Amino acid sequence: MTTRACIPSIALALGLYPVGVGAQTFEISPFGGGAVFMEDLAVCPANTSCFGQTTTTRVTRGHDTSIALGTHVGVRFTRFALEGTFIFVPTDITTKQAGVESSGGQTILIYGANVRVDIPLRRFFRAFVVGGAGVKQHTKNDPLTEIGFQPQFESGIDAMFNGGGGLLLEISQRLAVRLEVRDYVSKFDAWELTSDAGTLERWQHDLLLTVGTTISSFD
Repeated sequence: MTTRACIPSIALALGLYPVGVGAQTFEISPFGGGAVFMEDLAVCPANTSCFGQTTTTRVTRGHDTSIALGTHVGVRFTRFALEGTFIFVPTDITTKQAGVESSGGQTILIYGANVRVDIPLRRFFRAFVVGGAGVKQHTKNDPLTEIGFQPQFESGIDAMFNGGGGLLLEISQRLAVRLEVRDYVSKFDAWELTSDAGTLERWQHDLLLTVGTTISSFD
């Protein structure tokens, strides 16, 4: 079998064929939901010096659960789509010590490029898996410096990758409801007091659960 003859067979086996011009569909998917931050940014055991202050109790610092707003924009073919994503997450960073909490605001912006693969289930329903990469931006320095804590990290941009899945419920040929859960993974300059106390890079898992609509426009 020639190479040219193999291409349609391979594409068909992967569920990606046909992908001709006639199958292209422009999509925009605005959404909202919640962001759950799975890892603490800093952990200090009891009876240590933490954030420039001596403490007799355990201290933790992390992002609070927050709303998340954004949109996916892309092109869908027969069984897969190429998407760009923007997400806005207005959150707080909270330090907890002996039942006392101190918080300061921070905004996280996420920019990503993704590939989505659709899996037909039954009429009007499609499951999908999605993954990609991009960057996550923290818009200001450690906000708790404003209330007297020693700064532990700087604002900046971190590389990230993501993966997840969801469900598309088709309301009409041009409109669908999109339910999704996705893990955005990045490395962040965090603090953990150990025998080699200091700043270290820790993997951060930001879990986003969202619901939105997908609006399609056929060529």
